[in-house]
Amino acid sequence: MDFATKASNLIKAYYGFKNKNEGSLHDIIIETCQLFDMAIEKDLTQGDYCFLRYMASEIGIPHYIDLLIKKKQRYTENYNLSDFGAIVQDSELFVTDDVMLHRYQKEVYNRFIIDEQNRFFLSAPTSFGKTYLVYQVITKMKYNNIVLIFPTIALLGENYLKILEMKKKSAFWAQYDIHTLSDEEFAQGKNIWIFTPERFMSYLDKHNSQDFDFIFIDEIYKIDNQYIIDIETIGENERDIAFRVALFDACLRAKDILLAGPYIMFPNENSKNCSLKYFLNDNGFEILDCNDIEIVDKATLKVNEKKLYEDKKLRFTIRNNDTKKKLETIVKAIQSDSEESSEKGIIIYCKRKIETENIAKYLIKSLIKIDDIHDDLLCFINHLSEKFGTDWIVANALRYGIGIHHGLVPKYIQREIINLFNKGLISILITTTTITEGVNTTAKNMIVMSSEKGSKPLKHFDAQNIAGRAGRFKSHFSGRVISIDNEFFKILEDDGDCLKHKGYDKESIKTDVDLDITKNEYLSLNDKSRKEKIANAVKESGIPDSIINTFKTISKLDKIELFKRIRQMNKDDRVIVLEFCQHLYYYFDWDGFDVICRLLLGLVKDSSLKSLMNTYTNKGHFLLTAKVYYYIISGFMGVLSNEISYYNSKKDSAIRNSAALIFNTFRYQLSKYLGLFDLYFRYDISLRTGEDMEKVPGLSVLIQRLEYGCITEKAKKANDYGVPFSIVTYYETNDSTLLKKFDQYENNVFNRIKEIL
Repeated sequence: MDFATKASNLIKAYYGFKNKNEGSLHDIIIETCQLFDMAIEKDLTQGDYCFLRYMASEIGIPHYIDLLIKKKQRYTENYNLSDFGAIVQDSELFVTDDVMLHRYQKEVYNRFIIDEQNRFFLSAPTSFGKTYLVYQVITKMKYNNIVLIFPTIALLGENYLKILEMKKKSAFWAQYDIHTLSDEEFAQGKNIWIFTPERFMSYLDKHNSQDFDFIFIDEIYKIDNQYIIDIETIGENERDIAFRVALFDACLRAKDILLAGPYIMFPNENSKNCSLKYFLNDNGFEILDCNDIEIVDKATLKVNEKKLYEDKKLRFTIRNNDTKKKLETIVKAIQSDSEESSEKGIIIYCKRKIETENIAKYLIKSLIKIDDIHDDLLCFINHLSEKFGTDWIVANALRYGIGIHHGLVPKYIQREIINLFNKGLISILITTTTITEGVNTTAKNMIVMSSEKGSKPLKHFDAQNIAGRAGRFKSHFSGRVISIDNEFFKILEDDGDCLKHKGYDKESIKTDVDLDITKNEYLSLNDKSRKEKIANAVKESGIPDSIINTFKTISKLDKIELFKRIRQMNKDDRVIVLEFCQHLYYYFDWDGFDVICRLLLGLVKDSSLKSLMNTYTNKGHFLLTAKVYYYIISGFMGVLSNEISYYNSKKDSAIRNSAALIFNTFRYQLSKYLGLFDLYFRYDISLRTGEDMEKVPGLSVLIQRLEYGCITEKAKKANDYGVPFSIVTYYETNDSTLLKKFDQYENNVFNRIKEIL
C-alpha cells in the first residue's frame, strides 16, 4: 500500500471513529504510527507534513511529528494556518514550560485534584510512560512526603539518579531530601523515599508513626503470584507476600496512592474471581484502564518453516529448521538491512539464564568482532576481562556487540550493558524476563526464542510484556516482534487471566502472614480458626506488639518458636552469640554463627537457604557459615573464588551461583531471618538484664553487609546506584590509596558518582 492510499484509509477510519463510533482508538493510533513509519522513506511535501501534524495532534500524540522531523533531518519547518491550529491544540498538553505529555498521560494527570483523595490503579502498555507521569503528578500536587516503591534495586537506583539530576536543575525538586535506606533516621521537612517493598516494610518497622502524602507502587501485578515473571529468581515465590503487605501498609498511611503496571486484566461482571475488584472498592481506588493506548505499533512475524520472509523493511530466507540457525539468519538480516543504528537494536528473549549465555556463544561463532570498538565499550570490556577473566561469556560477548542481561549478572554490569545498548555501542541484547522488569531499552526488534519462562508456559501477561519491549516511544513508530516459537503468538492472542488479590478471595489458600492483612469476611472457617490460634499463641508468648508486629512477611508462629528457642538457649551458647555480636565489626567467629544457624533451623522457608543450613563443611561447620565468611571477608570476588576452587566450577556457572547466593539468598532471605534473630535475641537479653535492648550488641553490622554489601551510608548509596565493587569498598573504607588502583572504567564511574554522593 502506498503512502497516499494509507493516508486516505486513515482519514476514513478516523472520521468513522470520531463521528460514528466505528472501530477503536487503539486501531487509529496504530494506523497513525504506521503512516508515520512510511513517511520516513517518502519524499514529503509541505502538505504531507501538514496532514501528519494534524493527525498527530488529533490523536493526542504530537510527539510523532517531532520524531519524524528528527529522522528526516533535512526538513525545514514552514507553518500554515492548519499547523498553527494543531500547535494551539497541542499546547493544552503542556504541564510546565518544557514538559508536554501525550493526551492519555494528561488525562491521568488531570484526575489528580488538590485537597481530594486521589487513589488510582493505572494499567497501560510499557511505552505509556507511567513513571515519567508520576514525576509530573508530584510537581502538580506539591506533596511533602512521598514514597516511590519499585520492584528491584536496579529500578530504585535508576530513579534515585533521575531525581538527583532533577534536584540540580529545578528549585521545586531541590526542596526534597532523598532517602533510599531503610535504617535512616525519622525525617523532617519534604522527603522522597525510594524503596523496594522489603525496604518500605523495614522502614515502617523502625518508624511506625510515619505517614505519607503520596505513595506510588510500580509493577503492582506482583501482588499475585501467578503474575510473577522471573520464575528462576530465588525467593521470587515470596515476593507476592512482600508486595501485598507493602500495599496493605500503603493504604493505611497515605491519602493519595497510584498503583501501576502493564497490561493488567481487570475483573468484570462475568469474571469468576472478583477479588481485585473487592480490594479496589474497599480501599477507594478507581481503575484507569489504558491498555489499548499502545503508542508504538508492533509488527509481528512468525518464523516456523523454511521459506522467504519479508516485511516492508526486512527480507530473509530460512533454509534450516534448527532454531539457532534461524536466529542467526534473522540477526544477520536485521543488521545488514537496517540503515540507521536505531533500527538495528535487537533483544533476544530466552527462557533461562543459562540459555542466554549459550545463545551468545553460538552467535559469537558466526558474527564478526567489532572492528572499531568505541572507547566506552573497550574500557568496559577491559574492566570485565581484568576483574572476571576473558573466559567469562558476558565479557567476551561484548567484543561482538552482544550484551547478556539476566538476574544473576551483577547489578552494575547489567546497568552498564543497558547503557551501551541504548547508546547503540552494542546492537544485541540477550535476556530473560528481567528485561520486562521496568528496564528502559531502545530496541526496534524483539526475537522470541521460547514460549516458556523456566519450565512453565508464558502467560498472556508475560507475552504482552515481552512483545511490548519492541520499539520505544520517541525512538520508533513501529517495533518488530519475531517469534521462532510457534506457541508465542497463540499465547499473545489468548485471553489473559484477571489479576487477583489473595486477601479478598475467600477461596484462596492463605499464609499465616496473609491472615494478618485479611478482613474476616474474606476468611474461611479454617482461616478464622488458624487466625484465632495464632492470636492466642501471641498472647501466651507475652511478646509485645512492638516486637511481634515487625518482620511482617514471617509467620508469627515462627517468631514465637524462635523466641522460645532463644529463651531456652544454654548459658554457653548465649555467651558465644553475645561475643559474636560484640566482635563482629572486627572478627567473624564461625562457632558463633553456627549457633545462630542451629536456632534458625526448621524456621527458614527458602529452599536455597535451607540447603546451605543442612550441609556441612569438612570441619563440621554449616556450609552457610563458610559462605557468609567468604563474603564478609572478600565480598563478591571472595565468594566467586571459593566457588571456583571448592566446587571446581567453570567461570560462567561460578558467577551465576555467586550472584544467586549474594543478591538473592543473602540480600532477601538471610538478612531477613538474621534481622528477626537479632531483634528477639536482644529482647531476651534485655528481659534478663534490664538493659535497654537498643544498647545490647546485635547483628546490625552483619545484616547491613548482607543486605547492602557495606555499612556506611555513602557506600550503601553507591551500591544502590550501581557501581563496581571497588568503588563501594572505597566509600566503605575511605582509603585514598584505593583510588590509585582503579582502572579506567572505575575512574570514569567514580568521577560520575562522586559529585552525587
